[in-house]
Amino acid sequence: MGLCPLHDDRHPSFLVDPDKNLFYCYGCGRGGDVIRSLAEVGPAVVLCSWTTTIGYGTLLYSLNRALRSFGWYAIVGEGTTLVTALVLLPALLILARPRGSAAPR
Repeated sequence: MGLCPLHDDRHPSFLVDPDKNLFYCYGCGRGGDVIRSLAEVGPAVVLCSWTTTIGYGTLLYSLNRALRSFGWYAIVGEGTTLVTALVLLPALLILARPRGSAAPR
């Protein structure tokens, strides 16, 4: 049990079942699988990644070549992390499901 990241929680009410890849919050009543949780927090992940990319992008205007290079590598790294978190991992989880099981609603 832990604090729910989906609402203002003061008492532990968030439960994760790693064996089944499910979560449920007894405080707000939200629950589901990993795909659903990613859909809930995905926009926040994109916003954080976008602001980080903008921050790294400012390094591209540096006069120092080492800082410019770091800026490019950091932007590429942030992009690959975002693609992995929002596209690749959910796709792998869908592929890993047993053939006969439907997606939980």
